[in-house]
Amino acid sequence: MAISSRPQVELEKTYNAAADHYDHPAVSFWDRYGRRTVDRLPLSASMAVLDVCCGMGASAIPAAERVAPTGHVIAVHLAEKLLDKGSRRATEQGLTNIEFRRADLESLPFPDRTFRKALRGLVLPSSQIAGRLSTDIANSIASKRRP
Repeated sequence: MAISSRPQVELEKTYNAAADHYDHPAVSFWDRYGRRTVDRLPLSASMAVLDVCCGMGASAIPAAERVAPTGHVIAVHLAEKLLDKGSRRATEQGLTNIEFRRADLESLPFPDRTFRKALRGLVLPSSQIAGRLSTDIANSIASKRRP
C-alpha cells in the first residue's frame, strides 16, 4: 500500500529509525502497558481483533493469546521494521493466530464489520487523525450479533 501524504512518510521514517530500540529494557513499558490494556478487555476465544498502531505487538500479542485457539488478530502499523519485529516475537511465542500488516490508518483496508474488537491504546489522542481513525475503527467492528 503506497503512503503518499507527507506526514505518513515522515512517521514511517521515524518509527523505522526507532525500531531498533523498541525492545530495549528502558522502554519495556510498552509490553507492560499493552498486556494490562488487554487484561482489562472482554476478549474471548473466536473473536476477530484489530490492533492499530501495533508497534511490535505490545497489545496484539496478548490479544492473540486471549482469543486463541479460534480467534485471530490483525495488527497494523506504518513501520515495516516494527511489523517485522512483532511478527518474529509472535513466531517465537508459537502464536499462529496473529498477522502483522502494513496499513495507512487514514484508510484501513478492511470491510465494515470485519472485527469484533479493536485496540488503539497506544495511539496519541492528540493526533490529527484521531477522530477519523475512531470512525474507521468503529466501521470495522462487527455488530454484537457476531461471535
